[in-house]
Amino acid sequence: KLKIEIQGHVCCQKVDITSVSTQRAKAVYKYLVESGIAKERLSYKGFGSKSPIYKLPEKNEQERNANRRVEIQIIDN
Repeated sequence: KLKIEIQGHVCCQKVDITSVSTQRAKAVYKYLVESGIAKERLSYKGFGSKSPIYKLPEKNEQERNANRRVEIQIIDN
């Protein structure tokens, strides 16, 4: 019954680049569907650089890697 939203994020950009983050989230979505998870239980969305973990511009590669990520949010249980 669990439903999730796959959320893609990017690093390094102060401008909103949602296409890359959307593609990142969609890649995880496709993997889960190919692994047998029902499409109806999944959704995906790109957030660009709107929600960084570390303030932009990042100070080092470790911070860039943390901002460049995919997160899973439980929508319904």
